[in-house]
Amino acid sequence: MATGQETGDRTTVNGCGRMRYYFRCPSCGSDDEFSVPREESSGLGLLLFFLGDFIPLLLYADNTRRRVQCAKCGYIFRQPAMRRTAVSTLAAWVIGIVLLFGFFAVLLIVLPEIADLVPESPILTAIEQVISDNPRVVALIVLVFASMMAAIVALSLFVSWVSNYRACAELRKNCETKPKQYAETRQEAATTG
Repeated sequence: MATGQETGDRTTVNGCGRMRYYFRCPSCGSDDEFSVPREESSGLGLLLFFLGDFIPLLLYADNTRRRVQCAKCGYIFRQPAMRRTAVSTLAAWVIGIVLLFGFFAVLLIVLPEIADLVPESPILTAIEQVISDNPRVVALIVLVFASMMAAIVALSLFVSWVSNYRACAELRKNCETKPKQYAETRQEAATTG
């Protein structure tokens, strides 16, 4: 993260009085000023929409939206994402594991031949006997278990969002997070020059 002088409202500024960015240019190492690149459209987005459907168009639009240009050297690069918090990373792992087990359970329901590949065992036979004797109880247990897993996923998403929101708000106090529009940087250059 960039360092600089701290002002009275807890923002970090460089020697020129501007806030620094949380990332640096990979070419020259500057973290002073970045803008949205001004370039002509290639028409690739429309072609992707017609040939590839909606999802490739969204991926292309996201890629072009995050491009920034260094005001010092003119290098165009993809703006790095803000760091995720440890809580958010843990929540992503929890959600991934729950969804993996859910996918595996659905796969076993859709393709019961896979379950036949498991060798016979006395424990498995006893569990199958309990399930066949009490199907309603097992259905209720499965319903409660599925509800608990859905609640864990929802709670993980909420905690992850709150954690990242607070971390980004704190980062915005100390650093710039969005590049300036091209017109804004031209106006500033005209007034300072």
